[in-house]
Amino acid sequence: MTYKGKWTALHIASEKGNVETLKLLLKHDKKCLRAKDSEGLTSLHVAAKNGHKRTCNELVEAGANIEERDSHGSTPLHWAAKMGFTECCRKLLEHNASINSENSMGNTPLHLLCASGKEKPDCARLLIEYGADVNAQNKNGETPFHLSFRSPIEMTKSLLEENVNLQLTDCNGKTALHYAAERSPSNYVKLVMTMKNSKEIINNINKQGKTALQVAISKKAAESSKFLIKVGADCSITCGKTGTALHIAAQNGLNEICDYLINKGVKVDTKNSEGLTPLHMAAKAGHEDCCVVLCKRSNSPDVPDNNGMTALHHAAKGKHVSCCHVITGRYPNSINSEDNSGKTPLHIAVEAKSLECCKVMVTPKTDLWATSLTDSPIKMASEADSHDIFKFLLDKVEVKRSHSKKDINFQELFEKSLENKDRQMMEIIIDSCFCEEAFKPAEGILEKKLKNKNLILLVKDYPDLVRRVLDKCIQTPNNSKDTQQKPPDNSEDTQQKPSDNSEDTQQKPSDNSEDTQQQSSTRYLVHYLDEAYPLPGMKVPLA
Repeated sequence: MTYKGKWTALHIASEKGNVETLKLLLKHDKKCLRAKDSEGLTSLHVAAKNGHKRTCNELVEAGANIEERDSHGSTPLHWAAKMGFTECCRKLLEHNASINSENSMGNTPLHLLCASGKEKPDCARLLIEYGADVNAQNKNGETPFHLSFRSPIEMTKSLLEENVNLQLTDCNGKTALHYAAERSPSNYVKLVMTMKNSKEIINNINKQGKTALQVAISKKAAESSKFLIKVGADCSITCGKTGTALHIAAQNGLNEICDYLINKGVKVDTKNSEGLTPLHMAAKAGHEDCCVVLCKRSNSPDVPDNNGMTALHHAAKGKHVSCCHVITGRYPNSINSEDNSGKTPLHIAVEAKSLECCKVMVTPKTDLWATSLTDSPIKMASEADSHDIFKFLLDKVEVKRSHSKKDINFQELFEKSLENKDRQMMEIIIDSCFCEEAFKPAEGILEKKLKNKNLILLVKDYPDLVRRVLDKCIQTPNNSKDTQQKPPDNSEDTQQKPSDNSEDTQQKPSDNSEDTQQQSSTRYLVHYLDEAYPLPGMKVPLA
């Protein structure tokens, strides 16, 4: 008879702890003692797993192999210990079960008990009484003492009477103090530090490059961190990418710990192996309060990392607007700092497509057309289809002041927008101070003028946008400055205008009203369209 996969009737009786049924089954067939289920469990494994000490006793006395292993190499004692069944363990040990037998992972019964998370100190003491090795290391290098930190603190205390070797490390270089520091209650750290020779391991570095103090900080265990510092942990140890304890506190947003460490003498501007300072870490992770603390205490808030990126670059890359505000407020000169790729924080904000960060970056000091080793932020925005950012940057007055440095051909950009049917981009350009450049024809003969097809295509495909162009681009014919500047009543140029327009010109109000200027613009561009881009039958909507 089978049940639950490959279970026999004896497995079921062992699970239920039904001794009378078990005796009856054994009386008829003792071969079933060796039967295993799909996980390699015998009836004795099942009885031990469920804590039935009488059942275990009957099975052993009937001839069950007490050292039989399941598919993971565990004996019945492993299972009884893992489940924390003290009396079941005692019964198996009385039948000479191997106390330090290792399963396929190298774990002894004491390893499994300590890792179980159960509060069974009596069971631990029983195993130790029968000779369990508290310093035995499994295949990961973990001892039962290491694993006891996964369980209530009473389990850890139950091992203290033995000669625990604090110098032992697991395969990741972690000591018992590292394990204790991973637990947020400071009681675990305090317990280890009461042990003999504990100060010898206080500054040990694991393979992740962290001391116990740095582990405690990374777990946001403030009380444990402060205690370790008080008993002698070195705050200034710098380990590879990890950096100092201050780096980790900044990365995790622990502004109070940051302040505490700085007051203990940790240098604010120390770099890790990547050239990152604690301020870089805080900005990168978006911790505003830490940025405030570190900016106040830093001598060089704009110091670059190995890639030339400042804290402001990192804040922009992470779209951390509040951190950008803190850094620019404290150190406005960092606005135009360039990384190794020639990118300013504004470049990075554009790449991150963060309009809010871009708004922080644009100040009277910002070079919007910065092009050292890369395109300008404005060009990057146009190519990244970041329409909101592109519009924002074009609208800034600084653009007009420095447009001689521009690296965008607005004629080509508008042409591309027409090809892609990108109406939003067209409207942005039309409404910008570069509208004229998108439509202005080349000088000279008609053939050259016709190279710019933007206006005629706009008339053809987007007639509703033409009026905006007419009212926006060119105010007077032939770009005549005199016509724009001189009063229309006495203007010599006005008197020399073609006769078909002279009447309107003479009637032009002396106050140069906005409507009159728009009419002048409209007439000029209609004339321009007719001359440069003749389309038979094409009517431009002027109303």
